[in-house]
Amino acid sequence: MCLPKTSQCRQRKQGGSAVSDYDLLGAPRFLALGPLTSLTPIMPRRWGLVLCGVLLVTSSCGESAAGPATIASVRIEVLGDTVIEDGSTRVLRAVALTAAGDTLSGRSFTWTSSDAAVATVSNAGVVTGVWTGRAWIKATSGDRSDSVALRVMPRAVAQITVSTGGFDALYAPDDSLSLSFTLKAANGDTLARTRRPVTWSSSNETVATVTADGVVVGQSAGAVKITASREGLDGFVNLTVVPAPTGSWTGATDWTTFQADPQRTGHINATADPRTFHTLWTKVVAAGTALSPAVASGGRVFAATESYFGTQILAGLNSLTGELLWSVDFGPIHGVHQPAVGNGRVYVTTSGHTDAFLYAFDAAAGTRVFRNQYACQWQRYYAPIVTADAVYFAGGDVGGMYRYDATTGASDWFFQTNFYDGWTPAMRDTVVYSYTGSNSPKVTANSAGTGALLYEIPDSNFSWNGWTMNTAPVLSGTDYLIAAHDNRLITFDLVAHNVRWQLSSSYQGMVSVSGSTLYVLNGNMIEARAVTDGALLWSWILPPGAGQVVPALALTDNLLFVSTSSHTYALDLQGHAAVWNYPAGGRLSLSSQGILYIAQSTGTLSAVALK
Repeated sequence: MCLPKTSQCRQRKQGGSAVSDYDLLGAPRFLALGPLTSLTPIMPRRWGLVLCGVLLVTSSCGESAAGPATIASVRIEVLGDTVIEDGSTRVLRAVALTAAGDTLSGRSFTWTSSDAAVATVSNAGVVTGVWTGRAWIKATSGDRSDSVALRVMPRAVAQITVSTGGFDALYAPDDSLSLSFTLKAANGDTLARTRRPVTWSSSNETVATVTADGVVVGQSAGAVKITASREGLDGFVNLTVVPAPTGSWTGATDWTTFQADPQRTGHINATADPRTFHTLWTKVVAAGTALSPAVASGGRVFAATESYFGTQILAGLNSLTGELLWSVDFGPIHGVHQPAVGNGRVYVTTSGHTDAFLYAFDAAAGTRVFRNQYACQWQRYYAPIVTADAVYFAGGDVGGMYRYDATTGASDWFFQTNFYDGWTPAMRDTVVYSYTGSNSPKVTANSAGTGALLYEIPDSNFSWNGWTMNTAPVLSGTDYLIAAHDNRLITFDLVAHNVRWQLSSSYQGMVSVSGSTLYVLNGNMIEARAVTDGALLWSWILPPGAGQVVPALALTDNLLFVSTSSHTYALDLQGHAAVWNYPAGGRLSLSSQGILYIAQSTGTLSAVALK
């Protein structure tokens, strides 16, 4: 219990010494009621500590023995000035007072704003500016309150950025593209756009117009700059408008093996119109297990898992609906490799010392036609080549290449190559080609019928970086073999039997080729180069945040499909720009039915209709 404010602290004499009316810890030793006229000890000094403890527990300043003191008023203190900017904060502090003006502790307050569209306030009294205007902020405790007015001012825009959502081009006539914009303050904060409209404009409305909402509409072929303006500032993007394609799939063939065909071109003869693209279906084939590139034929699509001693599945699905037609579980073996399809069968190799087989399954029913062993230690390989009479694939205890009979599964011949995995041969007409590295880096050309070596082309600049090639040879016409390996892009002359040209940079994955142009990944960039001399024709850079690039492409006559871990893009070959993207990424395949397949690392297969 504290002394009343009218009391005064005194000392009295005891045994010749001054004795304070307060004992240890500053606790009172005397009970005072009303104005202090005399002091009478409650108990002897030796009990003072006990009394102090009682008094400290049962008493507090500003309160009477009868209960908490009454709040006479509330006062708000503003920690700063009363003008704030939208998106910024100001801290308010509320205190409860007695009639005498003393502060009362331990009181709670309810905070409210007179206009939440101007400013909001948290339970802790933190005010956030929303938009220009004035709002009264009130703090209430019991039946007492106080209010303070805060004025909100808009923050100035320091930067405008315009985004295309990953698109660089659109078609004419009447194709549209929605743009978005970001506003930044001088300190880098992102400003709310809802109350800060921009003015859109086009540098050439004969090429493209833009609406008040930022929707660009293609009018005619050409280049155009679209600008967003506000407060004397501009943000802009450069777009390309290209003539709209006329879709055609009459010349398309099935995508039957890794990179589409025996030449490994990654190309099918078709023209696709991105304005018609739409999701066809999505199917979980093997939850949590990556899928290898799909192959398609006869209205069916086939995919296998890529797993190390894990889930090993080969599945056949209806290409139009995604319905699971059949599935083969190989058990927890070392690996099941990429499938290939032909002759009404699906062919696939498996790996592991005692689990290395070439399988053939009926494409319609999934029943096993044959299973024949081949030599393999623990290597993994890309998909075989399937012809009417034979299956060509990589294998061997210490490297090599096989031909098996496509009907019976009997072994026809074996050719020893360098000891590598992660590759597969390519084939044109009657010649089968391999490209492997150390110890004797080279291209080999073998007779498809007998396996006899026809010739070799050495690769003297090959750089060893492990015993996995992670690539396959790609044939361009009858004259060139192209490969990307260890940051090099190299073209072999199949007529002169030498290296025609090579480049070093950050090249990776598979090359796709059509006519006289090749397409390849170089870091985060796609390059189009001339097959004959490697001259750069054009390039496209992946947008920021696109994800990790998947090192394989898919090509039509007018579009190049590029995929990352999270997105798939379609680049127009004429406009050299992205005209479509899709919110899923993975290993890409196309089909003659006009379907893009995306085999994802999650075990999901997505099908996008391209017509």
